[in-house]
Amino acid sequence: MSELTHNLDESDIANGTAKISFAGSIDPATMEKFQESMSEVLKIAIDNACKNIIINFKELIYINSSGLRVILTTTKAAMGNKINMKFVELDEEVYKIFEQVGYCRIFDINKA
Repeated sequence: MSELTHNLDESDIANGTAKISFAGSIDPATMEKFQESMSEVLKIAIDNACKNIIINFKELIYINSSGLRVILTTTKAAMGNKINMKFVELDEEVYKIFEQVGYCRIFDINKA
């Protein structure tokens, strides 16, 4: 069975940055949890007038197309609120998926 955990780090909110990290897999079994977590960090960023959201995928081992769609819609919503999103510490396999779909050309992404 798939598992996905997340950690919301509110330590930099006063400095204008919301942070969240994910571990596990984003697949049909964990999709709802991922979507809720991304919505939560976006809401926190908006409510606290943050200018940045940092998503750490260091311990994420897989993401499916539905997860990629959530990233796209969340990033569009963030941009509409003048919030920059940055994806950091991507595992090599997850980075390859981002590269294949062209996300490395349109989003701020740093691999591990």
